[in-house]
Amino acid sequence: MSKEKIFLSRELESRGASFSLECQAGRAELRVIGPAEHSTEILKLLFKCFADPRAPGQTLSLAKRKIAAELRYRSTSSRAMAEDAIRRLLYCDADPRHVEDTEARIRAIEMVDRTDIQNFPLFNEAHLVIAGNIDPTVAADILSEALPPSAPRSDRPIPTWPYPTTCPGSTRIEVPGAQHTVALGRPVRLNSAHPDYLTACLMNNVLGGAFNSWLVEATREEHGLNYSIQSELHCRDPKHTGHWLVHFSPNAGDLERATSIVRSVISRFSDSKISEADLDLQKNAYVGRFLVSLSSLSGLCALALSEAERGSGPDYMLSLPDRIRAITMEDVERVRSEHFQDRDFFTAVAGPNPKPVR
Repeated sequence: MSKEKIFLSRELESRGASFSLECQAGRAELRVIGPAEHSTEILKLLFKCFADPRAPGQTLSLAKRKIAAELRYRSTSSRAMAEDAIRRLLYCDADPRHVEDTEARIRAIEMVDRTDIQNFPLFNEAHLVIAGNIDPTVAADILSEALPPSAPRSDRPIPTWPYPTTCPGSTRIEVPGAQHTVALGRPVRLNSAHPDYLTACLMNNVLGGAFNSWLVEATREEHGLNYSIQSELHCRDPKHTGHWLVHFSPNAGDLERATSIVRSVISRFSDSKISEADLDLQKNAYVGRFLVSLSSLSGLCALALSEAERGSGPDYMLSLPDRIRAITMEDVERVRSEHFQDRDFFTAVAGPNPKPVR
């Protein structure tokens, strides 16, 4: 294998392995799945790539063109464009949660050179989870041999950025040929390390984070206005607070009506108590999904990685069912009054000739 040019996918696939790389604002996740008989070789290959991330000019130029093509393809999705627009409305330019528009991101990629890649502190903030038929001490030895010694990470202060002080506004994004997507978003002073995070996740599932939710029932089951609707808490980063997002794609001609119903359901959610039946349903569903995740190596790795990013260990992860079951109606009411009372949302509408909605 050439030290200057490593074709990661080909080398992995030749050993029966596969990998995926997912990048989001401020976070990248690499996931590799492979057979146990080649686990040592696969680990050595991965760690070697991380230790020496070289990028010859031709390879770097090709990678830039691929990323630019991917970003332009993504810009044809009305949902992606609406969600990005919400981030631009919520977060200032210097904030890591801010997302530039497509062309600005492509221009930033064009500025990257080989020195930037070689100096990128890949392992400064990295968390590594290995699950399967491999001795952890063997994996640790391979890692120590492959990676050069690194200086201890300094506990530098994490800057904070102000939330918008202006009244929530709206924006429209032209996405020709796509179905309209409406995104509603507002800040929440929560992150995955906050003690109210799990309760907030259950409450979000009651509103629109699960199929048996208020938003799905009101817009899809009762009125047939859309196929897809969901509410999400974007608060995974334990270092920063995040935002609450609702996105939906209404039928043609139902944009105003669907948006009005969604806003009325959100208002009812802010004003009304959640029933014990709704809470119990979502608690059981949450615990069930957790237990199913433990049944596969992929699910186990995802859970362990999430806990590692929050600074927790496996014992805390395995206590999740008990922590979910311990959430009471009093907890729900307190979290609702502290985090879900504000009904003013920023609005983004993306699609062909998008019109403003109220």
